[in-house]
Amino acid sequence: AGKGRQKGLDSLTLYHLVIQSAIQQNWVYTDVFAGMDQGLEVRLLIKILASGEIRDIFYETRSGNRYLDESAKKAVMKINPLPPLPAGMPSYDLGLIFTPKGLK
Repeated sequence: AGKGRQKGLDSLTLYHLVIQSAIQQNWVYTDVFAGMDQGLEVRLLIKILASGEIRDIFYETRSGNRYLDESAKKAVMKINPLPPLPAGMPSYDLGLIFTPKGLK
């Protein structure tokens, strides 16, 4: 039983984990966030090229708090470039959700 799970994570799932880890290491979380409405969220859409370069960063939705919005965008800018995409992927669009508590 359970032999089917031994394949491990697929390359795209692993890539997501790399991105999440990099963002969490580069996101400057300050005490200002603790005082914010914890229900706020900002959604970013990023386009990643095969080389790992982040080509575009768009606000899908803003939180209504400029500080949270800007800090989320800066965190993504700091991780550019990422490692190359998994083989065979020419580009990848990824949605990210940030809240005052961290990456969702």
